Amino acid sequence: MSRPVVRLFVICAKAELNASAEVYTLVDPMVVVQMPPGRVTGHVQGELYLYLQLADGLGEFEVCVEMWSDHAGPEYEGKPIVRSQVVRQEFPHKLTVVEMAFKLDQVPFPKPALYEFVVRADGEVVRGETGFIRVLPGA
Repeated sequence: MSRPVVRLFVICAKAELNASAEVYTLVDPMVVVQMPPGRVTGHVQGELYLYLQLADGLGEFEVCVEMWSDHAGPEYEGKPIVRSQVVRQEFPHKLTVVEMAFKLDQVPFPKPALYEFVVRADGEVVRGETGFIRVLPGA
């Protein structure tokens, strides 16, 4: 078995799969979320989609995405703020590029900060791209 590598990571408002064409459509890619007017802590984003392209893997892995921040507060120290569902994914050949999308509901952003999304395969952090989103206080 050879662990996959993340080649592309996009955070967006929606990732829709056209099953017949086997193509994803990404809606409103984002790098910044602004809290509602007047809010400076405790924002919950209704949903986020995380679109990934992974390659160089060989074998079957349990894949998930976690959101971390060093500035989210002591209650999140040493643990992810959010973890996606775990998906069992097969990588039949090292040259195969696998596309995946994860939907996160009710994503908590405790305070304005930079948040990082990392991919795990069988519990280990996957090399390659990660996703970042900056959360700004409400204006």
